[in-house]
Amino acid sequence: MKFSVHVVVLASLALGLLVFLQQGSPSAGAGSVTFVCPPQDLAGRSLINSSSTTELFCRYQAVPNDFFCKYFLDTGLLKQDHDDGFCPPVASIGDFVTNTPTNTPTRTLTNTPTNTPVPPTNTPTNTPTNTPTPTDTATPTNSPTNTRIPTDTPTPTNTPTPSNTPTNTSTPTSTPSGPKPDLVIVSAFVEGSPGPFHAGDTITVSQTVRNTGVAIPAGTTVRLSDRLPAGASVPGGLAGVLEPTSGCAVTLPDVFCDYNGLGIGQEVTMRVKVQLPSRIPGGGVVTIQKDVDPQNKIAESNEYNNKVQLTIPMQ
Repeated sequence: MKFSVHVVVLASLALGLLVFLQQGSPSAGAGSVTFVCPPQDLAGRSLINSSSTTELFCRYQAVPNDFFCKYFLDTGLLKQDHDDGFCPPVASIGDFVTNTPTNTPTRTLTNTPTNTPVPPTNTPTNTPTNTPTPTDTATPTNSPTNTRIPTDTPTPTNTPTPSNTPTNTSTPTSTPSGPKPDLVIVSAFVEGSPGPFHAGDTITVSQTVRNTGVAIPAGTTVRLSDRLPAGASVPGGLAGVLEPTSGCAVTLPDVFCDYNGLGIGQEVTMRVKVQLPSRIPGGGVVTIQKDVDPQNKIAESNEYNNKVQLTIPMQ
């Protein structure tokens, strides 16, 4: 009878040990990276708006052309380039979130076997009682720790400076409050014949910009630029920039000229010779995107009158 009691006790203790060993250990926390839109595309256009549902959507221009880029949410890699090839290949890194859960499971083991043999009446009652009650009670705690790691996002700059172009390293000056400048493209056209033109023809395009707001002081760069269609060129390079005669650069598909400040009501003009593509596109037209302050460095009262799309008919 005593042997049976010992067997029951040992079996109960073994069962409790097996249950204890089968408890899982808390798992370590995991981290995740979020991605955000680059503040500018490779052409220097600033971000207008963005959204992120099933993908990361970044718009850099709404009118006259809708230029945008799409990225995968989980990797940040470029998914679709609708920005004339000027989408950054990878989205900017946003916040890195680290979750460090502390999970301590509750184990409660109570083993109270009781064996009470009943002998004959003339035998004193033997009631051995073995009541091991190991109790391990812990309150599970899951407290994720959010650690925000700010990440500096470099701003891409697409401003090549040729050897014969003066570099203006002064800090652009704008008016943070109160009256501001307002740069407006008042004219953009093809000089001479309105077309249509043949493939490979050379034309002269012109744009004039006026400051209708407060004066932009000297030392502040006012940039005018042309983005030429694919396959177009500037005959003679800088020699093909007819006006102004200095402060310009040709880095296809872009041509730009820099001016030093601009007074109230003052106008500046940029004239460029352009050799049209050797092939006529399917739509029968090519376009030249004309901009003033393309990198949006000057705070203006109206930022939506700085772009004009010049359409050139082909035949």
